[in-house]
Amino acid sequence: MLFPAGFHLQVLLLILLRTGGFVAAAPLFSSRGIPMTLKVLLTVVLSLSIYVFSFSGVVLPQLADALYLLYALREILMGLTMGYVVQIVYSAVQMAGQLVDFQIGFSISAVYNPMSGTTQAIMGRLYTMTALVLLFVTDAHHLILSALYKSFEVLPLGAAFSLTTGMGWILKTFSIFFAIAFQIAVPILLVLLMTDLVMGLVSRTIPSLNVLMLGMPLKTLIGLVFSMMGLPVLLHSLLKVIGDMSLYLEQWIQRIA
Repeated sequence: MLFPAGFHLQVLLLILLRTGGFVAAAPLFSSRGIPMTLKVLLTVVLSLSIYVFSFSGVVLPQLADALYLLYALREILMGLTMGYVVQIVYSAVQMAGQLVDFQIGFSISAVYNPMSGTTQAIMGRLYTMTALVLLFVTDAHHLILSALYKSFEVLPLGAAFSLTTGMGWILKTFSIFFAIAFQIAVPILLVLLMTDLVMGLVSRTIPSLNVLMLGMPLKTLIGLVFSMMGLPVLLHSLLKVIGDMSLYLEQWIQRIA
């Protein structure tokens, strides 16, 4: 069946809007360190490839201008929400780094990170940058892009979906992501907690000893040593989180379909 050129342009523009919203919100592509020109080029290339391979699944009718505007707004919201789902999972890594920074005492040295637009300390930057490197090394970004492509198969342009159900699913899974952050940080947190307990016992045993002066440098040293010793455990935890990114995105898409 042949479609008029205007219809093809309408379909391509809607694909661009969903893809552009996803690129703008997903942590992999939304970094401020990536030039805007490259983001636009990536959006166009992804949209064209999706258009070529998924055009047969389009159920979009010929639309008037006002109705087409509503479809456009819906596709933007869809793309932004999909990117936000991935961002929530990635934020678990950032939160884990912040928990470790707070306990070690690095939070006082937090500086502005222009890449993410947030304030991060040493361990927070280490965790997030390590996760970003693993994301590319393990080709997990391909799985995320594959989930984006599948969204046009599960939820074609013009198909009805329940965004309310999807938002409810996001709210319910916040507890899961807090648990993920705690699981990543818990080895170091337990070591630092034991350090606090030992220093408390020492202060009771030797009251003349200035524990406050010795405690912070000691916690920093112990935290750094055990962070280096626990790198294999950290990498294993980060790999699991990265592998779950595309899984959570696909689950969310299936939930609202």
